[in-house]
Amino acid sequence: MYLVTGAMGHVGREIVVQLVTSGFRIRVLSRVPEGTYFDSEVEVFTGELDDAETLPGALENVEGVFVMASGRRGGVKIPDLLAEAKKAGVRHVVKVSAIGSAFGLTDPISMKDQADEAAVMASGLDWTMLRCGAFMTDLCRWAWSVRMENTVYATAGDLGAALVHPRDVAAAAVVAMTGGGHVGRTHVLTGREELSPRQQVNCLEVALGRSLEFVEETVERSKVRMAASGWCPEYVNALFDFKQQSADCGRIVFETLEQVIDSVPLSLVDWVNENVDDFR
Repeated sequence: MYLVTGAMGHVGREIVVQLVTSGFRIRVLSRVPEGTYFDSEVEVFTGELDDAETLPGALENVEGVFVMASGRRGGVKIPDLLAEAKKAGVRHVVKVSAIGSAFGLTDPISMKDQADEAAVMASGLDWTMLRCGAFMTDLCRWAWSVRMENTVYATAGDLGAALVHPRDVAAAAVVAMTGGGHVGRTHVLTGREELSPRQQVNCLEVALGRSLEFVEETVERSKVRMAASGWCPEYVNALFDFKQQSADCGRIVFETLEQVIDSVPLSLVDWVNENVDDFR
């Protein structure tokens, strides 16, 4: 039995599909079970990952846990999760972090990831770390303005990124959880090419069959735009701190992903073609 946290997210739901397809027993954790859309093969456990009372039941008879989710009330308390996992007899934890952990960055997001990774490594459980570059799903932030204004708003000075497809990260997580040779390993996962913001927009234009207006705006204006769309101001500031510190390392293309999944990573064109209707 495998417990997948964040199963409604871009990576988590791909993991569920791949594990079910491969015939593994899966449990997901959801605070609103009726809002899930998983097949009957998937066990849906009602609860929240940052609720200590939820953990024993969620972890019962589980051998491997995928951790990426953030709890609704302040985030996942990794030490609590690890302690309960050890009590329950869990053997292996696969943890996803941002790429900043690989470079010792000091922004709040990277520091939290590094602290969580240290806790996992010290837990006595088997572990695998997946340190991921920017996800292709980050383009979703442009969906509303593309639909309503035919415009992409990008932050001036943003550099390129080696964007990674969530399905590929999910594939790496499944390999790590179910295959051998990945215990105690740390994998840095990126896409197969660096693309500038303008190149990313060009992929959208080709799929949509029309030109888009490309507008660069200041950091402060970008922060205001995100806050206005419902993002927590504290997180917005942390995100931009992370973006600034990870600007150079986020451009590096690592070959690790292809080695782990034994397949050429999906391209941004693949992702855009799959999700183009979100931008129409």
